[in-house]
Amino acid sequence: REMRAKRGGRRRGREVVALVALGLGAADGLSKMVYMTPPTVGALGGVGLARTLRHAPLHTPRLRSMWMAQGAGRSASGKGKAPVKPPPIDVQVLRLQFADVRELPRAKAVSIARKYSEDLDDDNPPEPSFRRLFTHETWRRYTGGPTIGRWFRAIYLWRFSSVMQAVLPCALMMSAWSLLVCRLLPARWASHAVAMQLPLSLQGAAIGLLLVFRTNNAYRRLEQARTEWGQLIYVCRDIATKCAATLQWGPTCDVCRYLCAFAWSLRDKLRDAERRDDILKILLPADEWDWLSSQRSRPLAILSQLRRKVYAEVDAGRLSTQMQYILDLDIKELAGVHAACERLFTSPIPPNMARHGMRSLTLWLCALPVVLVGQLPPLCIAAWAFTTSYIYIGIDELGAQVEQPFRTMPLWQLCHLCQLNVEEALCAPEMPLRKLKPSKAVPHPTTVLDTSGLPFDSFSQDDDK
Repeated sequence: REMRAKRGGRRRGREVVALVALGLGAADGLSKMVYMTPPTVGALGGVGLARTLRHAPLHTPRLRSMWMAQGAGRSASGKGKAPVKPPPIDVQVLRLQFADVRELPRAKAVSIARKYSEDLDDDNPPEPSFRRLFTHETWRRYTGGPTIGRWFRAIYLWRFSSVMQAVLPCALMMSAWSLLVCRLLPARWASHAVAMQLPLSLQGAAIGLLLVFRTNNAYRRLEQARTEWGQLIYVCRDIATKCAATLQWGPTCDVCRYLCAFAWSLRDKLRDAERRDDILKILLPADEWDWLSSQRSRPLAILSQLRRKVYAEVDAGRLSTQMQYILDLDIKELAGVHAACERLFTSPIPPNMARHGMRSLTLWLCALPVVLVGQLPPLCIAAWAFTTSYIYIGIDELGAQVEQPFRTMPLWQLCHLCQLNVEEALCAPEMPLRKLKPSKAVPHPTTVLDTSGLPFDSFSQDDDK
């Protein structure tokens, strides 16, 4: 038995040596196929070999006892799980910077002259609005419950409608105009006005088509703008994930800062509000911020700096040319998002269409009470003029409110969502994110806008200690 045990131990040793040699040979061949260094593939092969040996029958009691001791130590430390290591110092600093950004207030003080713009930018309306990202609770408020409940709720909250507030003065003016026509129009003219009904109806159909065509184009612009920002969030997370897998933590965190700074600077360029220089000062070093503040287009300058960072890693030999090419394509997509957003912002629907539609609508509404004089009481004519003006001018107002799509979109939430996606791209089983807790963001004393730092304004991540 002793001789057979010795021969079995020697045979087991020769098998181990053969497996190691086979793993190193496979590592060299695999490295040529996937462009990885042989030490990296050898390390991966060593891990797989170790797992294979652990589950294989071992003839040497010393090796068996060593594996058993290591398994017992892991079970005692964390129930079979590897202990969680603290994140690198670069990641800790980056998380602290992101936490500082989430603590900043949403809006600064606005002047009284921008009161109308402030009403449109209100992100806490009584009804669910496109100016906030929807959650399950928002969808329940919007489409949940019986139909009659949604109907009564829409009627009850009618007074908070932005379209109602914008159109109400125009509708009241047309109602007053109808009363004036009923009072001053001679009776002999009113008898001939009945013949105007047919041409007036034809004109109304043409004006309605013109208004709907403009409104559809405006909402198509809004859809395209939201699609571009969705692409921005996806590409930023993809770049952060690739950099975390291929680069060291220092350059990876620099890339993540540039990605978040790009989103915030693009928001500042598209919104008619104060620039959030305080956010960029937190994310970027002082020398880079001084250089960025003097640039004409901050988003393009950040993309240029991002490209230089990637090429510097290639020159240093820490990034392969294949991965550099893939990252350059992703950066090109970000440049395409910037170009599309800039085109939507600088090129509206031809203003002549909007002006012609409004002027034609004004003539049609002014002629409407002339046709109705002598057929209805003056108060009924005024009521019909009010409702017709509300419907037609309201359609035009719908297109006017969304023609500039970036004024309607929740860009503040989308920027925070992009930042959260970038931060989540750095997490790993050995370096998880911290648990969520209620946000400590407080409202700004000079504004009424919501100041939540998260896109779904219920939670914010812990600060790294």
